Amino acid sequence: MTDKPEQTIKDARQALRIAETALQHSQARERDLQDTLTRKCRETAHEIRTPLNAILSYTEIMTNEIMGPFNNPVYKEHAGIIHQASRHLLAICNRLTGDDSDLNAGTIRRQPVEARALIGNVIALFQTLADERDLKLSSSIDDDFPTLMTDPVRLNQILINLLSNAIKYTDKGGSVEIKARKDAETGATILVIQDNGQGMSESEAVDALKPFTQTSAMSPHGDGGEGVGLSIVSRLAKELGIDLEFVTAKGKGTVFSLNFSQPENPDDSNTDKDDFIPFG
Repeated sequence: MTDKPEQTIKDARQALRIAETALQHSQARERDLQDTLTRKCRETAHEIRTPLNAILSYTEIMTNEIMGPFNNPVYKEHAGIIHQASRHLLAICNRLTGDDSDLNAGTIRRQPVEARALIGNVIALFQTLADERDLKLSSSIDDDFPTLMTDPVRLNQILINLLSNAIKYTDKGGSVEIKARKDAETGATILVIQDNGQGMSESEAVDALKPFTQTSAMSPHGDGGEGVGLSIVSRLAKELGIDLEFVTAKGKGTVFSLNFSQPENPDDSNTDKDDFIPFG
């Protein structure tokens, strides 16, 4: 028969082990929450910085009346770009200050999105920066390109990050292009962001999608960064159900493809893709 004091000690030890395990789980959850909040804060800072730079560039032009007196119609165009950039920032902030389910689960709000208008706004956001760096920034959209049913805020974030990266790592005199096309064979709806910039090695391409990992490539324009842009793109594409692919080669540029639909014939999913052909 077990002695009562010994049983009491045994029970106390078991209770202590249970309490220690519960404490460890609680501490682990707290660390995970802290890591998540830190990541979101750093990502938010990254997201805000790009459109804010555009806002600063255009407001400097307007404030100093570089284009002439305020009756110049160019100012109206610049004011519209500032308005679009500000709306994008506000939409992101509204998502972050929403309820917990929006913040943690990443609620998707799908609605009809016209690619021509979306791409036009993103091009306008970067046009001045591209001009300053002597980069050719252009777009081409197929006449039969359909209306996209997706989350416009998240898709806008994807395009801004990809275009920002392309401009950052493309040398003076280079080219950056956004293409919207409908694949005639598969029916796939595809957005392509292509540049003839520095490109990446195989190892750099692997690291590029990891959060807060900077590649060894240096921007020819002296731009810095947190190493989060492409990881944000990867995460958002996954949330939207977009098939994200990219092909890159050192010294030959990079092509990112956003595929909004699967091939009509599943057997076609493994067919060889066209060889990567950089600009020029």
